[in-house]
Amino acid sequence: MALAAGVLAVAGCTPGPPPPAPSSSPPGARATASAAVPAAGKVFSDEELMALMDRAINSAEKGTGRVAKTGDLRARLQDRPNSATLPAVEPAECGAFRPRSSPTGPADLDMNFAAGVLTLTGEWSRDSVAFVLARSGPRDDVLAADFAYTEEQSSRCSTFVQAGQPDASPSTVLLFAVPAVGEKAYATVVLPQETPGTPHAGSTVALQALLGNVSFGLSREAPPGTYASADEYAIVLQPLVRLAKKLVAETAASLAPGTGPSAAGTSTHPYDRPTAQPPA
Repeated sequence: MALAAGVLAVAGCTPGPPPPAPSSSPPGARATASAAVPAAGKVFSDEELMALMDRAINSAEKGTGRVAKTGDLRARLQDRPNSATLPAVEPAECGAFRPRSSPTGPADLDMNFAAGVLTLTGEWSRDSVAFVLARSGPRDDVLAADFAYTEEQSSRCSTFVQAGQPDASPSTVLLFAVPAVGEKAYATVVLPQETPGTPHAGSTVALQALLGNVSFGLSREAPPGTYASADEYAIVLQPLVRLAKKLVAETAASLAPGTGPSAAGTSTHPYDRPTAQPPA
């Protein structure tokens, strides 16, 4: 959460029936009519990604989210040591499925990016905040960074185990398909395993989506409660799916010749209502 808190700070914040739900079938490349945009060559600049993200997370209703100044984040990342090795997973091939919703170190400077944060409920609280990272670069680089997996691999990784940090227990990871979002998308639910005598850690849901030369990573903590099935976690993912569709729609509009900013994705759902300034 330390890095995510940094995004909050730079963004001017302090921590503080919808579309079909994702299914539990393996993820893969799924083109959609709304995302049938040529994948040709457009690499978005930091400034273009910031503007695109601002339109998507706020739509026509200002006040829902904040986009960090990428220049400020770049300055912070330049001085930050490279992140520690990512937690090991079993099977090892399942390490390909790691959605990224915050920049973490100097390695992120190799691509153009924008990072933002928004509230899903109108209140700024730990389980209502979602983090968003958009990155753009040459398509081969984007695919290698976030989508270097096969259909067969995704089938084998429907459930896998992620090692815990030194003071944390391992986690079970569930892999979800996310149909009808961009060209390719998947989601994960990270479930820390319970250890006797220690407080139960919260679960994290995350999503990664691709359109053209842009990759979007989103994450949130699951609200407290008991989740008895994968379908219940799919419901928790729905706000991220809606947001990913907005990001994809804005990207598609930006790629279409002769069109300006799109209002696609504007919603009156309570998740998207305007909110007061985040707490100081």
